[in-house]
Amino acid sequence: KIYESGIMEFPKSAELYGWYAIFLHGVRKEYDKAEEYYKKALELDPNLAATTGSYANFLHSVRKEYGRAEEYYKKALELDQNMANTTGNYAQFFLIKGDKEKGKEYINKAFTFNIDDNKSLLVELWFYRYVHFPEWYEEGYKRLLELVKNGARSIGWNLKPNIEQAKKDGHPHIDLLYKFDKIITEDAPIDVLDK
Repeated sequence: KIYESGIMEFPKSAELYGWYAIFLHGVRKEYDKAEEYYKKALELDPNLAATTGSYANFLHSVRKEYGRAEEYYKKALELDQNMANTTGNYAQFFLIKGDKEKGKEYINKAFTFNIDDNKSLLVELWFYRYVHFPEWYEEGYKRLLELVKNGARSIGWNLKPNIEQAKKDGHPHIDLLYKFDKIITEDAPIDVLDK
């Protein structure tokens, strides 16, 4: 109601449309309405980097329109190269397609930003490293364990496509990946790791 009244009062605010779209997408799961608001926001201001990146994620994760999603990821990062969340989302985009080199490039790039206070992004990035790269199995496990013990979560984020790719790649600890996924995305208790 607050977003809707804000949009009624400021009908030319691309930012309000964009944030409402993110809310509808991530919280309410009202995907058709979310897309309508993403489009309206980008019609009002096609240079909103955060909204462009969020729309890319929407196209990727909800609509499965990978070609369009990649166009919007690229555009978002052209508009603002320092967007850590979009960079991390773009890394996942490549990883679940099986493009580990590009995925690694964007994970590493995301880590170059000052993201120490962004625990949800940190836990996602370490999850990606642990899931997809054998050279990170040991440190990735330790970092993930430390992060989740300290309350790092990314509630509602979909990590399962990463696990599906890990199965194809022969990851040795698939059960553990599902447990971390449950803790990170559903806020399951830490003791799920002991079961």
